[in-house]
Amino acid sequence: GTPPNFLNKEEIKGVLKVMVEREKYPIDFPKFIITKNFEKFFKNHYYKSKLSKNKEILFNFSDVTFCDLFELCLITLWINELNDGSKEIKCKLPMDSKAYNFFEKWEFVKFLRDKSMHLERKGIIESKEYPEYEHIQPITFFPDNGDFDNFIKSLEDEKRQQDIFKDLYYNLDVISSGVMRDIIIAEIGENIFTHAKGIGALMAMGRINKPQKTMLPEFEQSFFRALGKIKGLGETGYLQIVICDQGDGFKKVLGSTYEEDESIPIDERENPTELKIIDYAFEKMATSKKGKPLSEIAEDEDYERLIPPKGLYFVKELLKKKKGFLSVRSGSSIVCYDFLSDNKAKIYTSQDHMHLTNFGGV
Repeated sequence: GTPPNFLNKEEIKGVLKVMVEREKYPIDFPKFIITKNFEKFFKNHYYKSKLSKNKEILFNFSDVTFCDLFELCLITLWINELNDGSKEIKCKLPMDSKAYNFFEKWEFVKFLRDKSMHLERKGIIESKEYPEYEHIQPITFFPDNGDFDNFIKSLEDEKRQQDIFKDLYYNLDVISSGVMRDIIIAEIGENIFTHAKGIGALMAMGRINKPQKTMLPEFEQSFFRALGKIKGLGETGYLQIVICDQGDGFKKVLGSTYEEDESIPIDERENPTELKIIDYAFEKMATSKKGKPLSEIAEDEDYERLIPPKGLYFVKELLKKKKGFLSVRSGSSIVCYDFLSDNKAKIYTSQDHMHLTNFGGV
């Protein structure tokens, strides 16, 4: 409404300022956007931003000096979900030059511009804090299965793979052999379109040098500690592949299947936790495969070339064979498989799963 006409100029300014502030919902991001602090921050703001009656949502990245690629993908999905026309979304981009370049290289800024969002940058600050994070594949949305299939087919071209992965193509046989394309990327991608119907399907890839321990959540520290003890490993950096969707999540999709699976003890089938169902997804998805028994295929040194692999089971088994690390965030849980420091592949969570925001598939 209009401020009362009996107020003086200063009082009118104050009333107008309050009115403007009420129309805005500000989301002020911390200096470091990493798993260790992001999940709590996300829980504090996600539902409020969705339910807010404010006309404008302000994503303020001004103070950001580092952002992990996975968290940037989550933020992209968050903004994409809010961008339904009911609210105006504005973004203040990082003042830190390296953080801003990171947003640019992974085409997050392009994503915001394509959505016609209002962007501003308060200033420019030079910083040496940012770890080297090499761009490989920008944040890429796949509106339908055909777009994803075309991307996979493009990776069949050896020259294109060399252009994308550069020296990693020659240093990692998991790339040059086509295994990463045919198992890790293709199978998780198929899962996105089969079960999540491709809602918010996106992918990004990057290489980061050895991360600082202070930036790692507890469930990743054991992997990098073990890696540091093995001479020659990790010297060329680490390949990070992020594949996300915003479907219903494993619990909603597989919950009833888990509860009806007679191979699972009946007491375990009653009220299963989300963590158990996520773990189950990486076993159950391979049961329809025809041919050799799964146990024989997984134990074969060359199993990925025996038959076209199908299912998330093979993603996990490949990473086990290659001593990799798999982190899965679904619903309000995070499950991690560390195949380097613990061959039993214990399940880790970042914290009690009730403390995480339920954000669908991811």
